[in-house]
Amino acid sequence: LERPHWLIGLTRRCDALVQVGMHAMSDTPNANLCHTMSKSIKAYRVNGRDVGEMELAAYLVGDLGIPWIFTSGDLHACREAEEWIPGMVTSAVKEGLGEVCAIHLAPVDARRLIRDNIQEAVAKAGRIEPLVARHPVVLEIERREPGPAEVLGDGERVDAFTVRWTGDTLWEVFNRSRGVQVPLPG
Repeated sequence: LERPHWLIGLTRRCDALVQVGMHAMSDTPNANLCHTMSKSIKAYRVNGRDVGEMELAAYLVGDLGIPWIFTSGDLHACREAEEWIPGMVTSAVKEGLGEVCAIHLAPVDARRLIRDNIQEAVAKAGRIEPLVARHPVVLEIERREPGPAEVLGDGERVDAFTVRWTGDTLWEVFNRSRGVQVPLPG
């Protein structure tokens, strides 16, 4: 099944990106449910740096001037987010011990932590800059197995595993990598 377009309902009227229930990127040691888009993908890279789904979403909203201010999920996801956006607020509600194993907070404690920390993040939102990729934006997707012969959206095959797209914004190249053209939301 084709996944719907990411970030449905996103407009420039949004003030901040708040992510709840997130996971770390592919191949993060001991991270619970770590992956990037699917288990068949080894890495997504933006301008040479590996990114996970959290960072992809942050770059996409960053193209609209929207900052990424909060993430909750396992401890590894929270540490990953903090490396990207110093000063952002996170809530580690579980600690991954492996891909399918984690120690969780009690639900009542996790909900309280998320609620309190989102309030802190909203209070700091004006001091957090949007994540924007430098121009030109180069997106690479590396698969674990050789990729399909057909490359979507005018991508360039780098090798049997990796395809590259280049453009002005991550919004543009990300959507071309999915074989669609979606204009920036108004």
